[in-house]
Amino acid sequence: MQVHVKTPHIDIRIQGEKYKPLIDLLKKDFGEDLVEIIEDEDELVEITSTDWFNEMKPTPGETVEIHRSNLKMTQTELGEAIGGRSKQYISDLENGRRNISIDLAKRLGEVLGHSYKTYL
Repeated sequence: MQVHVKTPHIDIRIQGEKYKPLIDLLKKDFGEDLVEIIEDEDELVEITSTDWFNEMKPTPGETVEIHRSNLKMTQTELGEAIGGRSKQYISDLENGRRNISIDLAKRLGEVLGHSYKTYL
């Protein structure tokens, strides 16, 4: 009686930029048995140019609210930090009832730790 046994394949997936040394190491161990398959990578695009981003992009006021909340800062604290503005003033900014000037955007950027352009 003759028996045929298949050797199971080893499937290793490597992602990232610095994989060449690992491939070289595997080639030393497996030699010609190593089969390298390089899959096409997705095309990288600037997120701001996508329809998704343009549909989901928060307003400048919503961005202020997100950044303020991430810092666990109250509207009152933010108002004081940007020059003694009231809680209502910050609420009006966040809800789009007030526009954000370039000077105000710069103060928000300094306090919230982002580029002023984020708030325009």
